[in-house]
Amino acid sequence: MSNIAVVTDTTSDIPAELAKKYNIRVIPLYIGFGGKLYLEGKEITSREVFEKLESGVKVRTSTPSVGDFVKLYRDMVEKEKKTLIYSIHVSSKLSGTANSASQAGKFFPQAKIKTIDSKTAATSLGFIVLEAARAAQRGESEEEIDSIIEFMIKRSRMFATFENFEYLFMGGRAPFLGKFLAKSIRLKPIITIGSDGRVKLKKFVGNKKNSIIELYKQIGKDTFYTGKKKIGIFYGSDIKPALELEKMIREDDRIKIDELILTEVTTIMSAHTGPGIWGVTSCPGISERSMTELRNAIRNLSEKSKDALKYFSRDWSGKNRVIIKDAVKKLLNKSRDVFDDIFEKSDDTFMNLSEKSKVATRDISERSEVMAKDLSDRGKEALKEAIKNLYKKSRTASKDLSEKSKKALKEALINLAEKIK
Repeated sequence: MSNIAVVTDTTSDIPAELAKKYNIRVIPLYIGFGGKLYLEGKEITSREVFEKLESGVKVRTSTPSVGDFVKLYRDMVEKEKKTLIYSIHVSSKLSGTANSASQAGKFFPQAKIKTIDSKTAATSLGFIVLEAARAAQRGESEEEIDSIIEFMIKRSRMFATFENFEYLFMGGRAPFLGKFLAKSIRLKPIITIGSDGRVKLKKFVGNKKNSIIELYKQIGKDTFYTGKKKIGIFYGSDIKPALELEKMIREDDRIKIDELILTEVTTIMSAHTGPGIWGVTSCPGISERSMTELRNAIRNLSEKSKDALKYFSRDWSGKNRVIIKDAVKKLLNKSRDVFDDIFEKSDDTFMNLSEKSKVATRDISERSEVMAKDLSDRGKEALKEAIKNLYKKSRTASKDLSEKSKKALKEALINLAEKIK
C-alpha cells in the first residue's frame, strides 16, 4: 500500500465514486442558517440550500476547523501509516480552508504534510486532486507528483455565469461587480478565476443563452495547448443549460476530450452564487506519454543540475582558497592598523592623563600648605586668646575664693575662741 495520501475539500466537486476509487479523503466545509451549522454533503443537500436561498433565507458558510483537519490527519498518519500527505484546497482568496489545513499539519512532525493552495475551485480543483491521486496510485515519486500539481495549477482554466449576480456580489467574492450594477441587471456576467486565485470579470453577454455559448467558446480558445483536455461542467438547480454546453463541446471536433465530468455544484458554492449557476473548467490531460516526457525532463534536469553543481563546486573550490586568503590578509592588515591606532591613542591618553594628574596633585599640595599654614596661624591666635581668657577667669575665681576663705577662716577662729572661753 502506498504511503502517499491525497486530501481535498468538498468545493472540488469530485464525484463520490471517483473519490472512493482513488482513495481521496474529502473534508467537508460547513453551511449554516437558522443558527445551525451543517456538514456539506453529509448533513444537507444542494436542493435544500437552493430552497432556502429562493425563499430569502440568509445562508452563511464556514471553513473546516483546525481540529477537523487534526482529526483527519491523525487517522491517516497513525492508523493508515501515511508519511506523505498532499492536502490540496480551494483558492485561499476564496476560503480559509488551506490555512486551517496548514495549521493542523504542524501537529504531525513525523509526517510530511504539504498544504497546497490550488488558486481555483470547483472541477478545476477536482482535476488537480484527481491527477495527484492517480499519480500516487501509479507509484510516482514525490518530485513527479509535485511537478504534476504545479503544472495543473498553472494550466487550469475556469469560467462561470449566473442567472442572478446578486448572491455573488453580496457574498463578497466578487466586489468588482458593484461597479457594473446597472449593466449586471440587464446582462449576464462571465467570470473567471485569475492566476492569483481571485474572481475576475471576463466580460458581459446579452442573455443566458449567449452566456452558455460564451462558456463553450472559452474552452476552445486555448491556443497554447492543442492536445487532449480534461473538461468539467458544473451547474446549480437547472441541469438543462449544462447539458446543452456538454453537447456543444462533444460535437466540436477541435476539442479533444481526455475526460469529461458533469456534476452538480456543491452547496458551499451555491450559497455564494445562488441556484442559477453554470460553469466549465479545463486543463491538459496527463497521458502516459506526457508522464514519460515529464520523467525524462525531470531526470535530465536533475543530471544537469548535478553536473552544474560539481563544476561549480570544483571551480569554486580553487577560487575559494584565493578569495579567503586575500580576505584574511586584508583583515589582518586592517586589524593591525586598528590596533596600532588604538595603542597610539591609548599612549597619548595616558600621557595626557599623567601630566594632568601631576598638575592636579601639585595644585592640591600647594593649596594644602596654604590651608595648613592658615590653620596653624589661626590655631595659635585662638589658643593664645583662650589661655588669656582662662588666666583672667582663674585670677577672678582665685581672688573670689581668697576673700571667701579669709571670711570663713575669721568666722571659724571667732567660734573657736568663744568655745575656749
